[in-house]
Amino acid sequence: MSDLAEVEVVWYDCCVKSCLAFTGEHADLDHCVLCDEPRKDAHGKSCWCFGYIPLIPHLKGLYESEHMANLMLYCHNFKASTTSISDVFNANGYHQLLDRKVKVDGYKHDVALSVFVDTYTVFCRNHCGPSATLILIKNLNLPPKLHILSENILPLGLIPGKPKDLGSYLHPYQEELVDLAHGVETYCAKCGLNITLHAYSHLTEGDICAIEAVLNLMGTSSFSPCRCCEIKEPRDLSLTRSPYYYPLRQPQQNEDECQHHGCSSPHKWMHMFENIVPNLILLWKGKFKGIHGDYEIDTDIWEQIGHETVNAIKDIPSAFVLYYYHACGLKNIMFTSIKFTITRVEIENLRKSIIKWVHEYERLYFHYDPKRLPVCTLTVHIIVHLPDNILFCGPSWSTWTFWGERFCGLLQTQVSSHLAPFANLTNCLIYAAYVTQY
Repeated sequence: MSDLAEVEVVWYDCCVKSCLAFTGEHADLDHCVLCDEPRKDAHGKSCWCFGYIPLIPHLKGLYESEHMANLMLYCHNFKASTTSISDVFNANGYHQLLDRKVKVDGYKHDVALSVFVDTYTVFCRNHCGPSATLILIKNLNLPPKLHILSENILPLGLIPGKPKDLGSYLHPYQEELVDLAHGVETYCAKCGLNITLHAYSHLTEGDICAIEAVLNLMGTSSFSPCRCCEIKEPRDLSLTRSPYYYPLRQPQQNEDECQHHGCSSPHKWMHMFENIVPNLILLWKGKFKGIHGDYEIDTDIWEQIGHETVNAIKDIPSAFVLYYYHACGLKNIMFTSIKFTITRVEIENLRKSIIKWVHEYERLYFHYDPKRLPVCTLTVHIIVHLPDNILFCGPSWSTWTFWGERFCGLLQTQVSSHLAPFANLTNCLIYAAYVTQY
């Protein structure tokens, strides 16, 4: 099958604890530099291996299929609007890349890629069990309705556990990107000619922890945790646990700093709001890190609201109306930011709405009291970067990661070996690569 599909897996030695792969600058090491575990056993056999599924044969196979080669022209045929953003191809980040000095021939066959990284638990029913880190590629040249389908997602490999040096596992992918930047000769069934294929990695997707690992950031609970700006944290050292406070930044500072930071790795819409909304509920219940205020709703009223959801508004105490309207402001922000097509005017209005909402949040819940610093979480800060993420990377729907989360869920249903789950899952990815090769 490997010969027919023209896909040959490349095996790399890695640390037995999955700290790093022996690639790049680690290629000649005999021991892991992070845990000092040996690379090989007493018999000279590798203690642990990572299987990398090459990307180039996948891309060449797409152009060898006339049907897929025609679909791959979505990027070339995309008509960008100057007043609105409806995909990654009319966002600022993509157009900045088009304006670079390097120009290549056969540009309509250039491929834009997005890499996804996520760590998930291998077994559905054992959340404390073994985990694996999955590396996937999304082909942005395909139409949006197609590039998120499982059969069009390109898996690069599965790392046992959570690596400490993720970059060493991504090194083979980066080497392929160098080859693709120079150009790879392949046959195009649509043209009936040999073409020079170029491909470039445009976006990096994943949850907050995954992107921090890709960018080598300390991230959450660090002195400078945001990957889009250089915000520094003040904290109250008199508290037992010193929480971090992430205040509002000025828009111009964000715009200037984003030229030098990881804006090609946008914050994910789902992960942003799935933290903010539950935290608001906990504040209203008086169960958020021991912080209390006049906005709390009694338990009896919560139960009544639960039974009468449809008519809940009339049961909300009048003293809570201010907090209710503030929550409605968050709802409006969510609805605007998730539009399939959003105009640049709407983005600027969204920016003003977010700044107003964060100011109100600080006034209502923080009270500018150092002892209430825990309410100022990182997710409340990164919502300020949402308009810039949309301008630079495209609408929120174009960079959300449900397709990668779904792929992880599919792998959970396919694992059939409890003794060797990682080898089992790697084989699943390899055979899927064989079958889906066009």
